[in-house]
Amino acid sequence: MSVIISLDQAKVTGVAVFDDKKLIKHTSINSNEDDYEKVIFDIAEKVQSLIDEHEPEIILLEDVANQTNSATHKKLSMLLGALILLCNINQVKYKIIHSSTWRSIIRKYIEVSKKRLNRTEWKSLSKQLVKDKYNLTVKDDISDAICMGLYYIAVSYTHLRAHETTL
Repeated sequence: MSVIISLDQAKVTGVAVFDDKKLIKHTSINSNEDDYEKVIFDIAEKVQSLIDEHEPEIILLEDVANQTNSATHKKLSMLLGALILLCNINQVKYKIIHSSTWRSIIRKYIEVSKKRLNRTEWKSLSKQLVKDKYNLTVKDDISDAICMGLYYIAVSYTHLRAHETTL
């Protein structure tokens, strides 16, 4: 496994970069633009810089969850589409992962109540996992990007190990 860039994309985009399963960078990229079309170009330009710097094997993108506000859903969908296009232009593989999928990694490390958790509770657990695993205190956009990367690494490693045992 080589370089993975994990993005929790929005106007403030959480970023995690892993190299050979090791977290090597965590940050957020922000746009100060008001017009969302300009936000998309701004975020895409900054993601392009990450691609140039790290030459990832794959970029992980968070799927757009159902939003109560249709305008927010449209904006996040537009940003996701722009990032998919950016991956294709750069010939970088990408994987879209829904939050309900990558959050399963939290249950692997933290005992979580069986009750249905709301978004705020999941974000708090995401930050807790990053604190416990890396001794980092970060905002939830960054912790979500880190957790999505951890999920992908765990699933990919399990898949690779399963494949190796069947050869």
